[in-house]
Amino acid sequence: MIQQHYDFGISPIEYMRSTLSYGEYIGFLKGNIIKYLARAGKKGAALDDYRKAQVYMDELTSYVEFAIPE
Repeated sequence: MIQQHYDFGISPIEYMRSTLSYGEYIGFLKGNIIKYLARAGKKGAALDDYRKAQVYMDELTSYVEFAIPE
């Protein structure tokens, strides 16, 4: 589960999921996966980055499985 860090009534990830197109949201998730894997161990502990990448991978697989492409 992606953490909600701010009190906006809706998390930024939920907002993006509801406003971005299917392809845009997929691209956002893939970009974050790539970002965290590419920087693993270069900015803090590698395991932390792998866990963050996994959070986005979990969201990606769930979204692709259940969302209806446009």
